[in-house]
Amino acid sequence: MKQRTYTMSSEQEIYRPGGIRINTVALINYQGDVFDLRNFLESFNIYEDIFAPTMSADITLSDAVGLIEKLPIIGDEIFVIDFNTPTFKNIKLAFDVVKIGNHKKLNERADFYTLHCISREYTKHLSGNVDIAYNGEYISDIVQAVYTDYLRTNIEGGKKLDIEKTIGKHAVVGPTTKPFEFINFLCSEARSEQYPNDSCYLFYEDHDQFNFKTIANLINQEPSESYYDALQNIEVSDAENAEADTSQIIENLDYLNQFDIINQHENGLIDNNALIVDTIFKQSQTNTFLYDNDYSKLNHLGNNKVHADQSRFKDNKGDSHSRYFIGNLSEGNYYQKSYLNKRCTPVDPLAFYPSQRYRFINNKIATMAAVNNIAINIDIPGNSERKAGEVIQLYIPQSSDDQTNRLTYNKLFGQKGNAKFLIVRLKHSYSTSGGQYLTSMKVTKDNYGGFPSAQLSEVEGL
Repeated sequence: MKQRTYTMSSEQEIYRPGGIRINTVALINYQGDVFDLRNFLESFNIYEDIFAPTMSADITLSDAVGLIEKLPIIGDEIFVIDFNTPTFKNIKLAFDVVKIGNHKKLNERADFYTLHCISREYTKHLSGNVDIAYNGEYISDIVQAVYTDYLRTNIEGGKKLDIEKTIGKHAVVGPTTKPFEFINFLCSEARSEQYPNDSCYLFYEDHDQFNFKTIANLINQEPSESYYDALQNIEVSDAENAEADTSQIIENLDYLNQFDIINQHENGLIDNNALIVDTIFKQSQTNTFLYDNDYSKLNHLGNNKVHADQSRFKDNKGDSHSRYFIGNLSEGNYYQKSYLNKRCTPVDPLAFYPSQRYRFINNKIATMAAVNNIAINIDIPGNSERKAGEVIQLYIPQSSDDQTNRLTYNKLFGQKGNAKFLIVRLKHSYSTSGGQYLTSMKVTKDNYGGFPSAQLSEVEGL
């Protein structure tokens, strides 16, 4: 098995699985006093999730000097952490302390407790409201304005917001709505410039930046790394797996979900209907998504559908999941109709820029339903490079003693170059008791990798 070696300025370092360099773990109280916590540290966890607007953290301390009373810790503190995997980049973060939990007495003079922390932007969200109207603007510009005006902190200029541009101008009002709630509404209305028919926007934070991106944008990234469950059937010395080094070996793997037929129906992956009613034109229209017919309209991490061509679900008609919308059924905006031109002036912005959500809602429903079709949790040696929203290659050996299959990877998850998974949730964990740093990742795949759906029904036993 190979060891990664890196040259860092004047020294050469060798990667050690689970190694960590902790540069700063500190609390800053309301007076600006800084207290170094490294001698009190029991463990910490840093969380990222593409379905959560901000990151969070918890830090467990063994306290024999009365920090709670001495600082004091009352919820006005900032938790600062700076760490990295040796030879990899630093993670530097600041969180607001929001709660003390799991508080226990270790002995007469020592306490044990956990500080629960949240990104500073979330604290700003709690104490603010969006109370402004945006008229005739692109949603990507509105999201940038909301982030800048209501959420961005002034610490080192705040985190950057990486935005995937949208099309179609909108008129929206923030009626004293919490900033993240307002952004969630904007996500539901936004239509991507790059993926207009697969526009499923997410707003989330990773350890580098905030992101306003579609799932399609995320899954079309190039993989950032490959990981191997190498100790199952395939030895690391085998030709197919020879490129793996110690940083790429999976330490633990749990299957969370491999398919769920009930959820596939109830959440609209197999089929869904959207009934649109246009109250201006007094018209209605039903748009239908059928997985077998419309599969190519979505972006995918693999090459094959979630069911066979001969599946019992291929004749579904769209009634598994239905929704109702108010929308504009004309080809353009209302003001473009000659007989409505003077009635839909910019004085009435909501009529001038009506919602276009119905044009992509069927595909959006299916995309959200598909993203967790296959879900696996993996633990790897701590890696400060990894973050939520990345794509990785995940190679899992075929579970078979048959000589034909024992040196191949799982056909459903994908072979070389086609085993892509999306990191939807990630946790950086460190414990002083074991002295080990782990990165745990929930990775998902919307379909199957290297196993043609036409062959599924031909496999012996199916």
